[in-house]
Parts: sequence; C-alpha cells; structure tokens
Amino acid sequence: MEISKILSDMESVLKKYFGHSQFRPYQKEIIQQILDGRDGLVVMATGSGKSLCYQIPPLVRGKTGVVISPLISLMQDQVMSLKQRGIRAKYLGSSQTDQAAHYNAESGKLHLLYMTPEKSLSLNESFWKKLLASGISLLAVDEAHCISEWGHDFRKEYKRIHTLRSVLPCVPFVGLTATATEKCVSFSVGQFIVLPLMCSHCPFIFILGLVKDFIMPLCLLNILLFEKKKGKKFVMLNILRIK
Repeated sequence: MEISKILSDMESVLKKYFGHSQFRPYQKEIIQQILDGRDGLVVMATGSGKSLCYQIPPLVRGKTGVVISPLISLMQDQVMSLKQRGIRAKYLGSSQTDQAAHYNAESGKLHLLYMTPEKSLSLNESFWKKLLASGISLLAVDEAHCISEWGHDFRKEYKRIHTLRSVLPCVPFVGLTATATEKCVSFSVGQFIVLPLMCSHCPFIFILGLVKDFIMPLCLLNILLFEKKKGKKFVMLNILRIK
C-alpha cells in the first residue's frame, strides 16, 4: 500500500469513527510504523492518545487487532465506547461462556478484540491459528510496564506474553505504557521486543517526555550486546526520543 494511500486511509478512519480532523502530535508517526508491520514500544503520557495508536491500524487494514490489558473495567469501557462509534469490538474474558462471541473472535469478524494476559495464554493454539488465517493486524499490550513492574508477583502472565510470537510469527507486537522507569523500559524492550527477534519486524521505540536524565541508548545497547553474545540476531533499533 502506498504511503499516500495509507495516510489518506488513516485520516478517513480518524474522521469517520472518532470525529477528529487531525491526529494529535506523534500519533500518525507511530501508527505508520505499526502499519509497516514493525514491533514497537510506545511510552506516552496519559491523555496523549495512546489508544488510537492501536485502534486505528485494525480499521485501516480491515483485520482484527488484539489488545491485551490487565484492567477488565477499562477494557469493558473501551469496548462499549467503540461499539457506540460503530466499531466491532468485544471483550473475551476468562469466564466467557458465549460461544458466538468466541466464534466471532476467532473468525476475524471483530475490529478489536480485548482480553486479559491470562486469557491470551489460556486460549489454545487452534484459536490463534484460525484468527491468524482470518487476519490479525497487530497484538497490542496495554500497560506494558506490567511486564517489569508487576510481572513477578502481580500478573506473572505478562512475562509470558512473548511466547505468543511462536503462533503469531508475522504479527507486529506493540507495547504501550504511560509508566516508564529505566528498569521498566529496559526490561520491556528485552522481554517484549528483543526476545521475539527470531522474526524481528525492525522494532521501533517511541518515548515522549520520559525522565530527562534517562539514557535510552545505553540501556538498549546493553540488552542488544547481551543478546548478540547469546548468538541471537543482532538488530539495530530505531529510537525516537522527544524531550
């Protein structure tokens, strides 16, 4: 798809479903990276429009976007809001008994499919293969800081999300968070982006307004050198840091 066509489609979707005539700063650039099929980590403050970064690509591509989040109430609110906008969205919960919802999810009938990390890991491989065959535009992990901040004690499943890469080899994985410490970003990059580099999608990192004395390139260099010593593929990450 040509860049001009992609930009036109992005703006049309933004206007049609969300009623906005233009994107907020940096949303467009991030969405373009995802539409290019690249893995990424996005750190943006609350209220800066992170959600649109993963909600727009599925509507442009016409393929399901899977969103993993730890907050059930937030997912339910987002699903309700999206439905009111005419977007086919559904929350698939661990106690889901509605077989029709499950079928619609795996058959690609939804624009956006929300689930908890526990649910994403409990679904059998056949579910993901059917959805992959129907079309997946991305797998977004909201509140991605949980991978490092809470991963050990609170929601250990967050640290296993990268295992889905084996059944979704050509799907861009994108982590998004408003909470970022040096530990959080370095661990998230390693666990969420570097480890799945068996089929790396030229990952990008976008950081808006992070702690000013945070040295991003150094933390990434340490991770990448470690991976290189382990014999894994060495990939140069594109880093965009806005002060």
